[in-house]
Amino acid sequence: MKNLKLLSLFLLGLFIHSCSTDFDINADYKDIAVVYGLLNPADTAQFVKLNKAFLGDVDAYTMAREEDSIYYESAEVFLVPEQAGTILQADRIQLFETTEIDKDSGIFYYETNRLFKTTEVLNPDRNYHLWILIPGKDTVSSYTPLISDLSVVSPSTASQVKVSFANFFGYTDFKAEIALNPNGFMYGLTIDFRYREHTANGSVDKRLEWNQVTRNKEFVPGSQYNFLEWNISGTEFYWFVSQRITASDDVLFREFLGLDFHFSVAGEDLVSYIETNGPSQGIVQERPFFSNIQNGVGVFSARFNKSVSNKAITEFSIDRLACDSLTRELRFLNAAGEVNACN
Repeated sequence: MKNLKLLSLFLLGLFIHSCSTDFDINADYKDIAVVYGLLNPADTAQFVKLNKAFLGDVDAYTMAREEDSIYYESAEVFLVPEQAGTILQADRIQLFETTEIDKDSGIFYYETNRLFKTTEVLNPDRNYHLWILIPGKDTVSSYTPLISDLSVVSPSTASQVKVSFANFFGYTDFKAEIALNPNGFMYGLTIDFRYREHTANGSVDKRLEWNQVTRNKEFVPGSQYNFLEWNISGTEFYWFVSQRITASDDVLFREFLGLDFHFSVAGEDLVSYIETNGPSQGIVQERPFFSNIQNGVGVFSARFNKSVSNKAITEFSIDRLACDSLTRELRFLNAAGEVNACN
């Protein structure tokens, strides 16, 4: 939800920035719906953020602090499934207003954070239309295919298959691999390194978050199967641990607990939004503003997350964690459960 709040405000800011400065500040008032929503059938709830962009003859910072400047007095929000090109209006899902998620303080009104929510289960075999009905306005709408699953090839979900970053001869590389989803256009991987730290005062479980390079879809023409790999260097693994954990005389020993692999995939329109509205890398700063919302601005797309958790590493990998020149001062136990047992 943190991403939802940040991207929603970022979207609004980009819209205001992209408006022409050649306008009549006393023009008739006309609001514009600003919509942000990402469907994920793996989530227990779906949220849609609805705001409005505003323009008036009062200072913008003053108006931004008024609730009715950024929220509509009333609106109805629906997710309408589609299957084989047929809109199934009878199966539409209504989202109801909720304020259960707090909003960070800032320029805009933040005493309540109004979202639209449903806990209805999405059908992974269907695509979904978004319909927003606001009194006095044309229907605000959008559409997205769902991303129903993500097939992880490596690491294996089998507990006996361990991840290797070292062998008898030195470092080894590990390949994380997934099968590409037809509706997925950008893929991410985060690896959580979990360990337990023991001191004279007791033990504390800790976690390091290791983000891998985000990858775009790369289908190979004519290939029956398409896969995407992350090559994770054994050298980089031990370097990462050495840079994120500080040696301390207060630590009696540390023990490795496991690795959690978190894969994520984004739909095409979300990728277009990110790439179009992200920071410009060139000299020319002007660039098109992306939106896939009819009668409004914003983005409505899909995403999916899948994790392979609590993966063990091989005994060679644990022994190197305990005795490698990069990490030996961190006092990790070796595979035999010993501390400071390096030759």
